[in-house]
Amino acid sequence: MSDRRGWLTGLALLAALATAPCAASTQASADGALTRPMPPAVMAKLLHHVELGGRPGVLPASLAPVLGLAPSGQTWAFKQFAVRTPDTGVIHALAVGVAAPSDLVFSARGDVAITVFRVRRDGALVSAVNFFPQTQTSVALPAAEAAGAFANERGFWIRTADDLIGEE
Repeated sequence: MSDRRGWLTGLALLAALATAPCAASTQASADGALTRPMPPAVMAKLLHHVELGGRPGVLPASLAPVLGLAPSGQTWAFKQFAVRTPDTGVIHALAVGVAAPSDLVFSARGDVAITVFRVRRDGALVSAVNFFPQTQTSVALPAAEAAGAFANERGFWIRTADDLIGEE
């Protein structure tokens, strides 16, 4: 039970949706949705923060394969940190795989589901799912919905990255 609570906490820490326009370049995903990668300077700050103070965790076998992070039935080990927004209580988290090279996982926790984003090291969105902890099930987000949700999440991290480094 504590292992399950640990990874749920970890996912929750990857969490939630915020709004902010971004000035990064636009990319088209394979199915045509427009996404903007996380700016390289922000990615560098976030990765540095994970390296300094990240905690170990494991993405469950019910979710890691859906994101393409592990073969079916296997988990994905990571190091992560999280931030709770004081105004909404939303917990935003970032996880970095421990095996190199590895993609990143950002997450946003809602009341019922956790929106989980797989992101390449260059900051581009690869995939997104809504994960339902109660049932251990997930649903892939359509490209346009994934792009919009990730735009909100990346906006949160762009606004927050400098504050994180200031806390070190």
